[in-house]
Amino acid sequence: METFFTLSTELDARAYHHEYEVSPCMIEGELVDSSRAWTFQINGAAKGFWSNGSQTRYFGCPDAECEPLVLVPHIGMNP
Repeated sequence: METFFTLSTELDARAYHHEYEVSPCMIEGELVDSSRAWTFQINGAAKGFWSNGSQTRYFGCPDAECEPLVLVPHIGMNP
């Protein structure tokens, strides 16, 4: 989990929902960052998010180093 988010780039909601695929496989859990508690989800399609009930942060991992961590690597919008 830590490796995925370290390699990831923070995204806006549009990029998260429209530029990344969706996989039925995911992991969920809880984390603490800067003394704030978050729930997280990492989707098998190289994207994830943190939520604390009032805020959601979106992440995507287009880096080739993420490929061993996910089921569906990010392809991007370019053909």
